[in-house]
Amino acid sequence: MTTLQQSDHISARRALEAKLELAERALVYSNRNIQITTEILIQASEEVLPLLVERTENIANIAALVQSIREQVESETERELLDAASASWLSAHKYGPSLHQLIDKQRSAAAGPAMANVMLPFLLDNASWTAFVQFLRAQLGDTGPYKQWKRGLAGRASGFVRANRELKSAVAERGRIAEKLSQFASIVECANDAIIMHTLDGTIASWNAGAEHIYGYSANEVVGRPRTFLLPADQLDDLLAVLEILKRGERTQLKETVHVGKGERRIEVSEMISAVKDASGKVVGAVAITRDMSVRRAHKIDSSNTLL
Repeated sequence: MTTLQQSDHISARRALEAKLELAERALVYSNRNIQITTEILIQASEEVLPLLVERTENIANIAALVQSIREQVESETERELLDAASASWLSAHKYGPSLHQLIDKQRSAAAGPAMANVMLPFLLDNASWTAFVQFLRAQLGDTGPYKQWKRGLAGRASGFVRANRELKSAVAERGRIAEKLSQFASIVECANDAIIMHTLDGTIASWNAGAEHIYGYSANEVVGRPRTFLLPADQLDDLLAVLEILKRGERTQLKETVHVGKGERRIEVSEMISAVKDASGKVVGAVAITRDMSVRRAHKIDSSNTLL
């Protein structure tokens, strides 16, 4: 090796070492943010603000380091690994609402998704930074265990990037689905109509506030019971026939009928039954939207009398 080649080799190695130092600093910030998030989740809310400030500063520091490292990228594999470790996805994720939900000790069914929204972004980006640091270290390791590890490194790194992107995409999609479900749940709970979910055999699976108002029963009194107890004794339940129609992909018609509320109170209702499907499109239940027609008719009569 000539003197010029040796000088170029030394310069390249020093540049790689400097880039590795930047990446290791980013990994330190990433590790710290995982620690901060854990501390936030176990402390009282009034102690959280300084940690949130530090977390935000760490993300800004990581972003600055990403920019510095990006200017020194030398290969497509290195660029892909750096993109996978970028904090842009982390900062765009809905960290705040989920975190405050947990801080406020809203330990409901939404606590699981909230915890995932808080921790998964940090864990995924942290794994990406670890992979990026290992990749750079391997470039410096001309001998010893790194020499063998470098064989096939590009292929393994690309595989890691693909898996990382797929997982992040899945997490983001789950977040979007959870948000839609939350919005839907709010709509259902605020609706004046009864919105009642049934299993295929007619068992009541969910009961909203509108149903409680119309029928007089609380959710605790009805969930798990067959829907037939809402029908008059002389009325057959047509749910199974309706489900066969829905399974064929056909729509059902709005119908008017009579149901029975608490205290054997008869209620004139209009009812529309729709299918509940799983991810594959298979019908797994039914949802009935029921409106109290007696109240509506009484209002019409009052309006007519007023006009007279």
